Amino acid sequence: MRVFGLRCRHFVGMVTDYLDGALDQATMSRIEEHLAGCDGCDAALAQFRMTISLTGRLSTDDVAALPDEVRGELLAAFRDQSGR
Repeated sequence: MRVFGLRCRHFVGMVTDYLDGALDQATMSRIEEHLAGCDGCDAALAQFRMTISLTGRLSTDDVAALPDEVRGELLAAFRDQSGR
């Protein structure tokens, strides 16, 4: 979907830079215009923020308490995501 000249997939590719404030003002403005007109990307942004908030609360003990199978699945998913 294209909203205000920005495709959703481009927003998703820039979401971490957006959240870090690492984009120039023109790009930030385009993203904010896109978010105002795209419920899907607005919801994705909320999910990113929630994930950051929740994972920031995890301790080493929390991670160690995960069953080996679950920990393995998560690590595989992160590896797959970082390889894209």
